[in-house]
Amino acid sequence: MALAAKPHVRFQVEKNIQLEQLEGLLKRIVEAQPGGCRTCGLAGFDFSIVVDPGPAFARKLEGVPGVSGMTVGF
Repeated sequence: MALAAKPHVRFQVEKNIQLEQLEGLLKRIVEAQPGGCRTCGLAGFDFSIVVDPGPAFARKLEGVPGVSGMTVGF
């Protein structure tokens, strides 16, 4: 049996986006999705960041507090 495609929203940000702008985006996402699963940590949604090149970037983030894991794809 094939799995149905999962609806999702993907944001593309400007090249020189500032940290405050990213914080504002994340705040609005959290505010727009009240409730959800209390055990998942982010109000019932998944959050991902895609950065090129992945492996080199992932090495720079090893040991960051609050990060429980990373997946590097090719």
